[in-house]
Amino acid sequence: EWRTKCYKELSVHIQSRLGIVVEPAQVRLLPSPDNPYTWKFLPKKKHLFLKNISDHSISVYKDLCNSVGKTFKAIPAKQGNSANSLGMLDGAVASTVSKTEISFSALIDRLRGENALLSHAMEEIRTQILAKLERRRHTERELEHLKEVNQRLHKESKENLSVTIHLKGVFDAQSQGLKSAVQELQALQEGLFIGT
Repeated sequence: EWRTKCYKELSVHIQSRLGIVVEPAQVRLLPSPDNPYTWKFLPKKKHLFLKNISDHSISVYKDLCNSVGKTFKAIPAKQGNSANSLGMLDGAVASTVSKTEISFSALIDRLRGENALLSHAMEEIRTQILAKLERRRHTERELEHLKEVNQRLHKESKENLSVTIHLKGVFDAQSQGLKSAVQELQALQEGLFIGT
């Protein structure tokens, strides 16, 4: 059961870190003033210390087991008492992180979030610009290709026109020669006919 495991993990952590033996069933997220330990935690883990362990859900038990010693740790109560000046918030143990540190951490988190959004926006803009540049290069290549095709067709058209004119000249000359030959043959035929 995760709750039992959670109690045990926290008990082992307290003993290994502070040398204080606390039975698993006696571990508290909201230690009383006479407990020899308290908790120091990052602001993002504050919600874990708003209730007693028994009032939490399985997901919180898992979070506690995975986060102990990483995002929160047990400290001697005398260190925790210095945080009492922050007061108790909804029954939660006040973090030993000062208000200034909390504000600074919140500012860092906010700036990181804004930086991530800006980075994402810049990456999207960069992607869009690269896509537009690629489309422009593609269009320029297409235009250059069409220009080359047009020039080639124009050249071929001129060459074909020259060939056509030449062939027409040859045809006209041959036609004229053939016409003359026919006339000569006709005259020769008439001469032969008269002679007979």
